[in-house]
Amino acid sequence: MMDFGQQFMIEGTFHFFTAEAILFLNFANGLATPMRLKHRRFAHGLLQICGFICIVLGTLFVISEFELSGAPHGIIGLVSAALALCSCLSSIFAVFGKGDIKLIHIVIGLPTFLLSSISLCLGFLETEFEIWAGKSVVYTLISFVTFYTLIIIIKVLMKLL
Repeated sequence: MMDFGQQFMIEGTFHFFTAEAILFLNFANGLATPMRLKHRRFAHGLLQICGFICIVLGTLFVISEFELSGAPHGIIGLVSAALALCSCLSSIFAVFGKGDIKLIHIVIGLPTFLLSSISLCLGFLETEFEIWAGKSVVYTLISFVTFYTLIIIIKVLMKLL
C-alpha cells in the first residue's frame, strides 16, 4: 500500500503545478499581475515542467515499487501523464510558433488538466484515503477540485473566444 505522501507527490503536485501554470497566463492572477506577458509565459513553462517532473517521478516510483492495478484512477492518471508529455512537446513549438500551434497546445492542455482533476478526485475516493480523511473531507475536496477546475477551464475557453 502506498502512503499518502507518495500519492500527493504523484497527483497532487502535478495538479497544483498545472493549475498554477494555467492561471499564470491570466493577467488577473494576483502573482502574475505585475509581470509582462513574456515573463508570465516563462513562469507558465517553468511550472508545467515542475508538474511534469513530479508526474514522471511519481509514475516511475509506482511502476518500480508496485504493480499497476488497472484501476480507473491509475489509468486516467497515465493518460493524463501521456497528454502532459504531448503538451510539453507542443509547448516547445508554441513558444516559437504562431496561433495554430498555440491552439494545439491549448487543445491538448485542457483535456490534460481535466483528466488530472478526474484522476485526483478518483484518488480521493480510494478506500484508504476515504477511511483516513473521512467522507465529509473527501466530498469537500472533490467539490473544491471540481469547482476550480470548471472555473479554470471556463476562463481559458472565454479567452479563446
